[in-house]
Amino acid sequence: MARVEAVLITGRTVKQGVGLAEGKHSDLYRQETGSVEMSAAAMAELGAAQGDSVIVSTEYGTAVFTCRNADLPDSIVFIPYGPSANRLTGHAAGRSGMPAFKGIGCTVRRDDGG
Repeated sequence: MARVEAVLITGRTVKQGVGLAEGKHSDLYRQETGSVEMSAAAMAELGAAQGDSVIVSTEYGTAVFTCRNADLPDSIVFIPYGPSANRLTGHAAGRSGMPAFKGIGCTVRRDDGG
């Protein structure tokens, strides 16, 4: 099965922020936080197209996302902050008191329903 090894970064998006203002149960919020962005080359390596489901795994957990193309380096994937992203990030906080939300090794593979 094709898979891509990458570095996960998480962060805010405008749509995620607007969706949050509408409520965490709004369609916009759920759609935005349920997506992963990656380069066209990484998507091609997976055999994935825009809108396909992919599984992202880190040492902390696994979650399913809708794939979308973005202008990113091939080795980077981006997920907007939200419940699914939280499954993939660690909870340990360093001296800053904040857990790491960026620079997390991950594996992405197609969700073939199996």
